[in-house]
Amino acid sequence: MARPVKVALLVDTSQSMSASDPGKQRYKAAEQLVNKWLSTQPQVRFLIIGFNSGVTVNGASAPASAEFTNSFAKLTKALKTLSTASGATDIHGAVATASKVVQADLATTAALDRALSRYQIVLLAYLDQGRHVSVCRSRIPVSVRIPVFLMSLVVNSQQ
Repeated sequence: MARPVKVALLVDTSQSMSASDPGKQRYKAAEQLVNKWLSTQPQVRFLIIGFNSGVTVNGASAPASAEFTNSFAKLTKALKTLSTASGATDIHGAVATASKVVQADLATTAALDRALSRYQIVLLAYLDQGRHVSVCRSRIPVSVRIPVFLMSLVVNSQQ
């Protein structure tokens, strides 16, 4: 039996990313990650969180009930809504939102599925934001063990 993997993919859409990632490579990387995993690992479910001064979940700014999904159509739509906006970088709000969705998912998942499921937070942001990962981990309740990974973007300055 394959273990369900639930990935909260946090993508920085703040204004500072215009300078850090002018080619919008983070959006392409997010799309490639989702497409690769969905095509090879059908048990993987995603939650797409975009963040700047606000947070969107699966393309909605104030989702009533956000959930992990492996629906290619829903995830593609959510990825297409990501775009660089003006505003600050609310990385803490994004992680807190991911944590709340994980807690809600844990509360509504059957005991066996809950025991088998593995949750991950993947932060797709500029390299300098790596310092925020330890702070982000502190925003996740101790009772919810979720690994946080940083996928950093390294921009070639000679382009």
